Amino acid sequence: MKNFGKIWLRNIGNIPTITHKTFLNIRKIDSFIIENTRIKYLNEQFTDIDVNIFNFNNVIIDNMVGINWSGQSLKIINTIMRNVNGDFNFESLDSIVIINSTIEFNKPGQMSIYGSNARIINSVFSNISINLVAGSVVMSDNCGDGISSLRLSSDWVKSIDNRMPTEIIYTNNRSNLNMFSNINNTVCKAGNCKCQKNSQHNCHNRMNANIYLGIILLILLSSF
Repeated sequence: MKNFGKIWLRNIGNIPTITHKTFLNIRKIDSFIIENTRIKYLNEQFTDIDVNIFNFNNVIIDNMVGINWSGQSLKIINTIMRNVNGDFNFESLDSIVIINSTIEFNKPGQMSIYGSNARIINSVFSNISINLVAGSVVMSDNCGDGISSLRLSSDWVKSIDNRMPTEIIYTNNRSNLNMFSNINNTVCKAGNCKCQKNSQHNCHNRMNANIYLGIILLILLSSF
């Protein structure tokens, strides 16, 4: 079993499949970064791999299973995750950032997020019941489609301009206006928010590399 400081999949183009077998000989990754890449199938939950930092930037994933992962930092930016079959469970994170992204479940499911600080901005969630527990939360300009809901548990909340099929649930004390903002949030008529999907992400196709060759090359580079 090997430990790696960084695995960086960048500008790879179209990756056919990432499966559990891809990571059989890897025990720990300090930073796992995927950028400017399209993945046809992501069939790995990252349950058995110790990953500290997980970044998706300008990525399209056409089909994927759920993710069950705990680490230090999660970033999902300018990314589309479609046809998700399984729940998302993110635990014990210092930082959670989801910006300008779309996450679509095939059927109603759960996204559970537990961490210190969370920023979720200008993103679309379809068929997802989000349960977010964090020390501080910024939730702004997001939209929920299908059977979606949002539950926030935090001592410091800034919730602005979100559109959801149902009322946003806040579980903590809301009397301190210095620590709680609930501004211009909307419950959509008949539960239909008509969310505009973030489909304009610029996912480059600079390389037509096979996934195994790409990963081998990047792992070799990260070893030096």
